[in-house]
Amino acid sequence: AIFIASAEAQTLWNRLLQRGDVNPVHEKIFGYPREEVLGRAFEGLDYPEDLVRERLDLVRRALEGEANRIETEAVRRDGRRIVIELRTVPYLHHGEPHVLQIARAITARRAAERAREALGDRLRQAQKMEAIGHLPGGIAHDFNNLLTSIMGYVALASEREAAAGDATLTRQRDRALASCVRARD
Repeated sequence: AIFIASAEAQTLWNRLLQRGDVNPVHEKIFGYPREEVLGRAFEGLDYPEDLVRERLDLVRRALEGEANRIETEAVRRDGRRIVIELRTVPYLHHGEPHVLQIARAITARRAAERAREALGDRLRQAQKMEAIGHLPGGIAHDFNNLLTSIMGYVALASEREAAAGDATLTRQRDRALASCVRARD
């Protein structure tokens, strides 16, 4: 009952590397009807050789007593590739060594993680652009402070220049003040 009601795809492998049973979630995730996979490994199924070797190696190691967990690809009956988390657990069934293989489709979770990473990248880029945007404002503020100081000194010089009555100094002061106003604006 637990095998059938599980929310994860489950496959029971025997010591001959044949599927003894699969639950309904297995049929749903992988798209193969139960009758099509029972009593065989991957014979007659359109499955890439490298994935077949990987799966059968996991089953063999579990038959020897080694439990495993991997994240890998699987191929659905319709040819679509999905990402799964696959666990193999040694299991004694009717006195014979078997392997309980538990699969969980994580394609959607992987896509959400990639989307979250992309969103994080966009946020970091926006923060960089914001920092760059603050830079000219800071420079303008500092420049304006310098100009204010210069204009103050020009104003003080004009008070002294009035007492001296030097026409050349007056022209130079007026040009300096005009340059400051232009720079400020």
